[in-house]
Amino acid sequence: MLKVEIKSVEMEDMTGYLKGNVMIDKKKYSFRCILFGNIGGQNVSVRLSPQARKWLSKLGYDVDKIEDEIQTLIVEGKFVQA
Repeated sequence: MLKVEIKSVEMEDMTGYLKGNVMIDKKKYSFRCILFGNIGGQNVSVRLSPQARKWLSKLGYDVDKIEDEIQTLIVEGKFVQA
């Protein structure tokens, strides 16, 4: 299971901007996230940094799947604040 850490949050009307890290195999990789709150619930868009995407791909990870897992953990509130 991934461990998600939120470093910063900025809110603007109905949109939130997050910066954070995800811990994979004892190494931190950075990501950014946009949150949209509207009818039908919360929508989350996560994107790992270009360097994180590159390294994780080289290590054989499915980067899109990792981003999906981070999104799920954020929506479910399963993260820690730095």
